[in-house]
Amino acid sequence: MSPMELWRRARRADGPAAPVVCVANSLLGCLLLLLAIGVFTDPATRAEESALQGLGLRIFLSWLLGGAVLFAVLGMARTLLWHVTALLLAPGLLVAGLLVL
Repeated sequence: MSPMELWRRARRADGPAAPVVCVANSLLGCLLLLLAIGVFTDPATRAEESALQGLGLRIFLSWLLGGAVLFAVLGMARTLLWHVTALLLAPGLLVAGLLVL
């Protein structure tokens, strides 16, 4: 398969792929936020807590930038928009919900 054919296939899949990417990124963003605040583990020291926060942030930023570059290169504008929106909005809504409780 040539690179041009792969690019054309990706562009045709832009519409159907966007909702799947949105759901997956919403879940991942919330899981990484919960990892960063220590819900899944109980850090004993401040150093362990800082290490967890750093790990969560590195994974989050890598996923955000990597997906943005991939979708931009493939010309998947709709999927790119949903990718960025879901990763930024879902953790924000989770924080707002936790603050209300």
